[in-house]
Amino acid sequence: MGFREYVRRWFCGRGGAVPDAGLGAEAAGLGAEAAGLRLELQEARALLEQSRARADALEASAAQSVRQSVDARVERLLAGLASPIAQLRLQGHLLESGREVCARDVMALADGIASGVEQMGLETTCQPEERTAFDPDTMAPLRAGEDIRAGDPVTVKLIGFRHAGGVLLKALVEKEQ
Repeated sequence: MGFREYVRRWFCGRGGAVPDAGLGAEAAGLGAEAAGLRLELQEARALLEQSRARADALEASAAQSVRQSVDARVERLLAGLASPIAQLRLQGHLLESGREVCARDVMALADGIASGVEQMGLETTCQPEERTAFDPDTMAPLRAGEDIRAGDPVTVKLIGFRHAGGVLLKALVEKEQ
């Protein structure tokens, strides 16, 4: 049933005459308004799709930038570590073939590797043999089951590391006697 038929039945059911004058024009106006609203809805949907596509493109671009930045940082790190690692491998080969290897040379290479990693943001949480208060967030007992409480005096046996605020490796400590 169309709008006109509905109106006709409504008025006839009340015993009144069907008002034809102006009803057709009003119905046409409402039809045109509905068509305009449909068009606006289609345009809004198209705009929404364009916005989603732009957002997806921006997200992909940002992800690509992050990947490139991370790749560049890793490449700088590896470039700085390549030479000390190559020399360390040479020292290992010399040692395996029965030649003398100087411990100071090996430690110098290890220090070079540590410095390269520290330049990328790796931080130590403490120093070997440091005496300090136990911090359960950055330290763990050297021996399993050893009862150490926060604030107890301890000696650092193996240093710990953190990066970007997170603990990567807890320092291993012994309770002072």
